Amino acid sequence: AGKYKSSLGSGPCTPCAGGSTSILGSSEQTACKCLAGRTGPDGGECELCEAGKFKSEGGPGQCTACPPGSATVQTGQTQLTDCACQAGYAGSPGDCTACIPGKYKISSGSGECQDCVSGKYSAAEHATSLETCTDCPAGKWSDVVAADGIATCLNCPKGTYQTEVGRTSESECTQCAAGKWSSAAGATSGSTCWPCEGNKMSEAGSDSQEDCSEQCPPGY
Repeated sequence: AGKYKSSLGSGPCTPCAGGSTSILGSSEQTACKCLAGRTGPDGGECELCEAGKFKSEGGPGQCTACPPGSATVQTGQTQLTDCACQAGYAGSPGDCTACIPGKYKISSGSGECQDCVSGKYSAAEHATSLETCTDCPAGKWSDVVAADGIATCLNCPKGTYQTEVGRTSESECTQCAAGKWSSAAGATSGSTCWPCEGNKMSEAGSDSQEDCSEQCPPGY
């Protein structure tokens, strides 16, 4: 096996070209056929299937591309199961599904897609990086895990503001100080908190000028 002899006589058998073999007693060069994981003409040189392809049977057939979202890591692969899920895709070998918005997968292999943490969101499919998860902007917050869009980032309520990004709770919104008010939702600065006029005061977190009321001086 792995050789042929096309002429009569006592001469030696000729080895098949690299990457091919033949059955015992072969009499023609074309009896040499490519091994699995290799492609080429019968009787000729057989090249390794390139990365991202495989070939499960011997013979002159072409190498088959791995399904979308998967690839082989090495050349010369012989099985569909050699097609590993790429970054941004998860599942079993040869059957990989894109990570949905709000999730990502950094490396190839059988791992699961990871969630963007609360305070962040991602609208991208088959994301491959943690950096795809974007912070909710200042003035907003979100407690949603694996959020798929900025709509999950909610405004800090009136009477509050938030200067930092990526906040995960409404309780992180800072109240306007007593004696001030703000009717702006999603405020990003304490400058949106307006002081009550004259001798008027308001409670912390007031959201309307009407919350400001006259205060009696001490002793009255």
